[in-house]
Amino acid sequence: MLTMEELKGVYVPVVTPFMASSQELALDGFRRLLAALLEAGVDGLVINGTTGESPTVSQTEVALLLAAAREAVAAACAGREERGLLVGLLGREERGPLVGSPGREERGSLAGLPGRAERGPLVELPGCAERGPLVGLLGRAEWEPGGVVRPGAGANGGAAAGDAGIGVGSGSGGLAAAAADAAGFAAAAGSSGAAGTAHLVAASAAGSGSAAGLAGAGGAGIAGAAGRRVPIVVGTGTNDTAETVRRTARAAELGADAALVVTPYYNRPSPAGVVAHFRRVAEVGLPVIVYEIPHRTGLALPLDTIREILELDGVIGIKDSTAGVQLVTELSRLGSKPVLCGEDRQWFAALCCGAAGGMLASANVRTARFAGLYRSFAAGRTAEAKRAFDELLPLIRLLFAEPNPGPLKWLLAREGIIGSDAMRLPMTGISAPLQAELAAYL
Repeated sequence: MLTMEELKGVYVPVVTPFMASSQELALDGFRRLLAALLEAGVDGLVINGTTGESPTVSQTEVALLLAAAREAVAAACAGREERGLLVGLLGREERGPLVGSPGREERGSLAGLPGRAERGPLVELPGCAERGPLVGLLGRAEWEPGGVVRPGAGANGGAAAGDAGIGVGSGSGGLAAAAADAAGFAAAAGSSGAAGTAHLVAASAAGSGSAAGLAGAGGAGIAGAAGRRVPIVVGTGTNDTAETVRRTARAAELGADAALVVTPYYNRPSPAGVVAHFRRVAEVGLPVIVYEIPHRTGLALPLDTIREILELDGVIGIKDSTAGVQLVTELSRLGSKPVLCGEDRQWFAALCCGAAGGMLASANVRTARFAGLYRSFAAGRTAEAKRAFDELLPLIRLLFAEPNPGPLKWLLAREGIIGSDAMRLPMTGISAPLQAELAAYL
C-alpha cells in the first residue's frame, strides 16, 4: 500500500501509444517509453491516468497497460545499475560484471561469477521459459509464484550449466500473468537490497482476460534487485460513485497500491455529495489520491471541502491541477497531507509553496532534467532548480499549446521512442505550425 511518506517526487503521466493504421495499443512502443522513463530516474509513472486520451482507452486495454508496466518495472529493477545485489549475495564487493557474458546478449547473465559460468539470464523475466532467474545463485535457487525464492540442492556445487529453473512467464495467462510472475521475482530478489523508491500509476485497471493473471497479487509494489520499491497507483475515478467503487475494488484485487480518483465531473454534485463520494471510495480499503482539476470537471471545490476530504481515513494526498498556487499554499500552511502539482507551468512555484512533487505530463520528454530539478530542490539548491525550470519552461509551454498529449506524442514519435503519434477521436494530431516549433527540440 502506498503511504503519505512515499507520495513525493516526479510522477510522469505516460502517453498511450497507438498503431498508426489500426489504432490498436502499441505495447512495444509503450514498453520502450516505460524503459526510458525508468532509466531517467522518475519517481512515478501515471498510466492512462491524466492525459486527455484516457477516456478513449478501454478497461481491458488499461489492464494490458498495467501488466506491461509491471513487467517493465520488474525488468528495470532487476537490471539497473544496482544489479550487483546478486553478486553481493555471494560475498563479492564489486558490482558486476552481470552483463555481456559470452554468447549471452541478454542482460544479467551470471557468467563471470566464481564457478558459475553460463547460469542463464537474470533480467529477461517474462517469457524466459528455459531458465529460472536465480539458477546458479547459491548453487540453485528457484523462484516460485508468490515471490518465494528457495535454494535447491547442492548449494555450493550448483546445477549443471543450462539446467532449467522455474520458467518465469512460461505458462498460460498471457501478458498479465507474465507481469505478475516478474513482479513476484523482483519482490523476492529485492528483499535484502538497498532503499530506494519509485512509483507507478495506472488508470482504471479493472478488466478481464489477461488481467486475471494479476488477481490476488497482494500489492503491486515491486522490490527489485536493489530493493527498489515501485508502487503502482491505478486511476479509478468516474462521475458515478458506484462505478468508481467497482473500479477501485478491482484495482485492489489486481494488487494496486493506491487509486487516483478525480473529482466527479459533468454532473456537478454539491460539496456534501463530493465528500460522500470520496468517503465511499475510501471505504474500499485502497489508499486514495484525490485529483482536483476544475477546468476538466467543471467543478472547483472550496478549500474547506478539500480539507474535509483529505481528513478522511484512507485518503493519502491530492493532485492539484487548479489555476495558481493558492490551494497548495493554503494546504501547506495548514499542515495538509501531500500535494502533487498537476499544472506543469506552475511546478516550480508550487514546490516553493509546499508541494511534495509533481504529476507532470511534459516530463515524458527531457525526463532526466525534470528528475534532476526535483532532486536539486529537495536538496535545498533552490537557485539551481530555478535555472533548470527556466530552461524547461519554453518546451513546457509548447507541449500544452494544443490538446495534451498530441504534442508529446509527436515529439516522442520523431525521437523514435514510440512508433506513431496516432490519436483516437475526438483527439487529433497537432498542427503543422506547432510541429515546426517542436522540431527545434529534436
